Amino acid sequence: MSIALAVVILTGFVVYALLLAAIARLRASAHEMFRRSAGNDSNRPVVFITAHPDDESYFFAPTVLAVRHRPVHVFCISNGNFRGVGRVREKEFETACNLLGVQGSILNHKDFQDDFHSYWNAENLADEISKYLSKLRPALVITFDERGASQHPNHISTYKAVQLLVMQNRLPNCTVLKLDSVHSIRKYTGAFDVLFSRSDIQVVSTWSQFRLAQKAYLTYKSQLAFYSLAYIWTCRFMIFNTFTVLQNEDRRN
Repeated sequence: MSIALAVVILTGFVVYALLLAAIARLRASAHEMFRRSAGNDSNRPVVFITAHPDDESYFFAPTVLAVRHRPVHVFCISNGNFRGVGRVREKEFETACNLLGVQGSILNHKDFQDDFHSYWNAENLADEISKYLSKLRPALVITFDERGASQHPNHISTYKAVQLLVMQNRLPNCTVLKLDSVHSIRKYTGAFDVLFSRSDIQVVSTWSQFRLAQKAYLTYKSQLAFYSLAYIWTCRFMIFNTFTVLQNEDRRN
């Protein structure tokens, strides 16, 4: 065996060991994260506020699956009718939520339709979200951050609406977490991105949870493209999530 080959093999083992250590650290932190963020009342639900059908599987699945021991609701703003397949995506959303073991609802308001070129009115959307949340009294609300995970204006608008609720103190006794966006290079490095994550609030899937997330994503047949299989194996959002607490004073975004 040549020296170069030996170095490559040794380097591979070291990288693999570091990856396993990082994943173990993330797994250990997940329970503590939700114990702190969601409180001890297991009857109060966790609510995910998303923009389109498939967001719950595309971006949030590791966390959705991590909190299934308590009531989990996904409140989706639009039915994803950008290409005229909204009714199809509604059925796909129902199937995905059933697979993930959560309750799903779609607002589908005429003022908040799927559009990659438009931002939604944050104040009006905040009112609609508030109506939904008032019925549930959640302990934890989870949504996008100011970059929307993919820069989609509807994702960003969803964040802005939830941010407004926090700033107006309309989510009492509730922790709000925003999903950390990352550079596109990091986004597609899969589990290896755990080596670069510095967030204190993290959730990583087990192998079985990761495979279930993939299955849920693949129910969206209307959205599948040539790159979909590559996505479900390489995107960090399918494997783990990191979060930042959305603070009342967070007004700069």
